[in-house]
Amino acid sequence: MNDNDESYDPNVIIQAAEDKRQQNDISGAQMVYMSALLNWVDAAREGGVQDPDQVREAIATLWLAYAQFNQSTSMVCMCRRLFVRGVHLF
Repeated sequence: MNDNDESYDPNVIIQAAEDKRQQNDISGAQMVYMSALLNWVDAAREGGVQDPDQVREAIATLWLAYAQFNQSTSMVCMCRRLFVRGVHLF
C-alpha cells in the first residue's frame, strides 16, 4: 500500500469485513482487519505516508472497529487484547 492510494479509509476495510461476516466467514473478516492494520502500521512506522496524522487516526479507528467486531461475535478475550494493543500502539 502506498500513499498515492486513497486506501487509508477505515470505512472501506470495515465494509469489506462486514461483507465477510455476512458470508459467515468470521476468520476471513478478522484477516481483512489484521491485514489492513499490519500494512497501515508498517507504512506509518516507516514514514511511507504523506499525512501521518490521518493514517494514525485511521489506524485508531480501525483498531476500535476490530475490537467492536470481535465483541459483536462474542470474542470478548480477543476484544480486550485488541483494545490493549491499540492503546499501546501510539
